[in-house]
Amino acid sequence: MSSCDFAIVGGGVIGLAIADAILAAAPDAKVVVLDKEPELAAHASGRNSGVIHAGFYYAPDSLKAQLTRRGNLLLHEFCAERAIPVRNCGKVVVATDSTQLEALDALHTRAQLNDVPTELVSEDELRRLEPLARTVDRALWSPTTSVSSPAGVVTALADRVRERGGEVRMASAATGGGPGLLALGRDRLQAKHIVNAAGLQADRVARWFGMCDDYAMLPFVGLYWYANWAPGQLQRHVYPVPDPRNPFLGVHATVTVDGRAKIGPTAIPALWRESYSGIRGFAPQDIA
Repeated sequence: MSSCDFAIVGGGVIGLAIADAILAAAPDAKVVVLDKEPELAAHASGRNSGVIHAGFYYAPDSLKAQLTRRGNLLLHEFCAERAIPVRNCGKVVVATDSTQLEALDALHTRAQLNDVPTELVSEDELRRLEPLARTVDRALWSPTTSVSSPAGVVTALADRVRERGGEVRMASAATGGGPGLLALGRDRLQAKHIVNAAGLQADRVARWFGMCDDYAMLPFVGLYWYANWAPGQLQRHVYPVPDPRNPFLGVHATVTVDGRAKIGPTAIPALWRESYSGIRGFAPQDIA
C-alpha cells in the first residue's frame, strides 16, 4: 500500500491545476494525480472549443466573473511560458434582430462593471473586423477573447506537475474509497487529503464519502461541424446574443488555434456519460 499527502481523482484540467497549485504552495508535499485513461485530455478537458473567454457574460458580483477575468490573464501567461500556441483572434457578439439590442448593450455594461475591455461597433466596423459576420445596427467586440489548444494546456499542466515533484498516474482508475483511502483495483492508496476532480464521474466518487446522494448527473453532448473553408478565412469568433432561457451561449462560429472554423455546438441529452462516438464508452449503469 502506497501513501501520499494529496490524492487527486481525475487528471483533467481541474485536477492538474489543483495539483500544480498545491505543489507551488507546498513543494515538499507528496501529490498523486490519478486518471483512469491511458492518455491525457480524453474527456471534457480535451473536448471543448479551446476558447479563452474574457469574462463579460457573468454578474459583476459573482465569483465566476472574477475567476474568468483573472483566468484569462493567467492562462495567457501560462501559454506564453510553456510555448502553447494561442490565436488572439477576439470575438464579436452579433444581433439577429433589433429585439436583441437591449441584451447586447447589457453585455457591454456588464463588461465595464467586470473591468473587461469591450466595444460596441457599427455594422461597417464589424465588417472590417470580420467580413463574414453580419449584425443588426451594432455588435459587441471583445479583443481579449482568444483560443488555444485544450489538449496542449492539459499536457503542459501535467508536465509542470511532474517537474514540481508530483506524480501523474495514467490508466490508474480509482474504483472505491473512504476517508483517507482510495481503492485502485487490487491496490490501495492512503492519502491525508483526497480531492474529487473526476468530471463526469464526480458524483459517483462523492458517494464513496457519503456525499451527493441527492445529485444526479445529466450528461449532454455537443457536436461541432468543421467548415471546409481555408484556414484563416474566418478571422474572429462570432457568437449570438445569448438567450437567457438557455444555460448555453448558443450556436456560434469558432476559430481554432490552427485557423480552421467550426460551427456549433449542439446540446443533446446523452444516454450515457462518455457518449462521444457511436457506442464507444457505453456504460449500462448510466442508463439504468
